[in-house]
Amino acid sequence: MSRHIFHVFPAGAHWEVTQQNRDDVLASFEDRNQAIAWGMDLAKRATMGQLRIYRRDHSLVEEFTFGEEPAFFEFG
Repeated sequence: MSRHIFHVFPAGAHWEVTQQNRDDVLASFEDRNQAIAWGMDLAKRATMGQLRIYRRDHSLVEEFTFGEEPAFFEFG
């Protein structure tokens, strides 16, 4: 099962939401909180979603994971 990873990062005066392994910007917002809310909604709707939020210096601030992790079983 693949994980869908979304990023919220600064782009000039705006905040952009992107998805890992895609070249396009999914959305652009003037307000950081709006970008986070929109990105979080995307991550929550994904089967295995993750949202990573970055500062203006592009360092990671926070990371949220949604959905169920695959179960691991020990046999023996």
